[in-house]
Amino acid sequence: MNQAVHNRLVRLARARRTVSFREIASLVGTDARSRTSQSRTSKVLSEISVYEHSHARPMLSALVLDREGGSPGPEFFVLARTLGRYSGEDEGSDRRFLAAEIKSVWDHWEIVERERPAPSHV
Repeated sequence: MNQAVHNRLVRLARARRTVSFREIASLVGTDARSRTSQSRTSKVLSEISVYEHSHARPMLSALVLDREGGSPGPEFFVLARTLGRYSGEDEGSDRRFLAAEIKSVWDHWEIVERERPAPSHV
């Protein structure tokens, strides 16, 4: 798993923000305009979401949106179906699921942040 991307997504979740696919592709070290690079970046995002799902957490990759449509790529919804998180079949269902998943990600990491022990000063 790409730890740098995972860490960036967790920071964004705690800040209740989203990020562009292009920015994540840059962090992966790829060019978001290249089909091969898009595939590599999508694979990194899928690995992160599978990892999160295996730890009973929402899909962090929900925070990664393309600039044109404001939505993740179709791979996101395919993965969500594969993981059993989503069964919708149309664009309206996709939008509702995405909004709910983003909120779940934000809420989860807000709770984690609240429960984190305060740093001790020695």
